[in-house]
Amino acid sequence: MNDSFLNMRIPRNLLSYNEGVAKVNLNGKCNFVNENGELLSEQWFQFCDDFNEGFGGVQFNGRCNFVNKNGEILSDQWFDNCGSKFNEGFIWVELNCRCNFINKNGNILSKRWFDDCYGFHEGFAMVKLNGKWNFIDNNGNILSDQWFDSCWDFINGLAKVELNDKFNFIGEDGNILSKRWFDYCLDFKEGFGTVKVNGMFYKINKNGKLLK
Repeated sequence: MNDSFLNMRIPRNLLSYNEGVAKVNLNGKCNFVNENGELLSEQWFQFCDDFNEGFGGVQFNGRCNFVNKNGEILSDQWFDNCGSKFNEGFIWVELNCRCNFINKNGNILSKRWFDDCYGFHEGFAMVKLNGKWNFIDNNGNILSDQWFDSCWDFINGLAKVELNDKFNFIGEDGNILSKRWFDYCLDFKEGFGTVKVNGMFYKINKNGKLLK
């Protein structure tokens, strides 16, 4: 198969390589080639996504999976939907309208499947279950006993959370930063966050102390 493909003599300057791999199309199907012009997989796919962190997303018979640079399919399970890029070694996958994460060994992160999820950032990913949000770490542990109405990515070790129309921060240890909840919060930057109390904005440090 590789020889027949190379005989097509597709100019290398027409191929767009990412992590040393390029997508190619033939007769309405797609595959990948390495920098030697060798096809990665004997299987041709309906859709291919760019390589990221050593894997490219593929679709076959309407299901999603991932292929590595040796042409090996990552998981025995094919999914209904999946993310486009690995983040910190994980990517979200969807099966039967439920979400989870898969790692580069093909292992599912959590025994619990979620209603929605987002990619990992600073060691944590946001997950939604029964209308509430929380965080999961790369060992599959849920960060907080408290589930929130909304939450945001961790930035500089803290993440914004919302509960009952009030805002606060949560740390990587699962502790809420301040006993006081605020009208609004802005992410931490250079060691300080910004919070709104009674129409006034204040700085807050990582000990939860308000600063004038």
